[in-house]
Amino acid sequence: MQSCESSGDSADDPLSRGLRRRGQPRVVVIGAGLAGLAAARALLEQGFTDVTVLEASSHIGGRVQSVRLGDTTFELGATWIHGSHGNPIYQLAEANGLLEETTDGERSVGRISLYSKNGVACYLTNRGCRIPKDVVEEFSDLYNEVYNMTQEFFRHGKPVNAESQNSVGVFTREKVRNRIRDDPDDTEATKRLK
Repeated sequence: MQSCESSGDSADDPLSRGLRRRGQPRVVVIGAGLAGLAAARALLEQGFTDVTVLEASSHIGGRVQSVRLGDTTFELGATWIHGSHGNPIYQLAEANGLLEETTDGERSVGRISLYSKNGVACYLTNRGCRIPKDVVEEFSDLYNEVYNMTQEFFRHGKPVNAESQNSVGVFTREKVRNRIRDDPDDTEATKRLK
């Protein structure tokens, strides 16, 4: 029977021998979202020199994703903050007054609320101008329609069209952009927003 006790000499374990041979461990961080980038930075600050960040999508930032349509930028992601204790993103949001009361009057802990104090959704452009409710609803309906198209593809394995050969993200962005650009029923407010 083998003993599972440590010999007390960690220099004899395989990891230590490998580190002595190579000098530094090779570290791979999976994902270039905020957490992955923060992990890579922390590793570099701790003296690790062989750090590689891998990202599957065509952009870094994870859920943080901006879509530009004309002169307007829509933020499609990063609508909440995971955790508050010791989270620098939460502290930054709090310091800049971005955390609000929730609809039940409680403090929004661990996320940025999408709701104002009176419970009405508030969406803003990158310039801080409020986006009209009808435009938000139209965009949301369109996004949901395209999302359902992608789900249909995965349920039945049938291409929606030639564009579906791209990633789901590329397909969704292109469909949304084309529909918004080509909509003959755009209101004047929507045209100005684009």
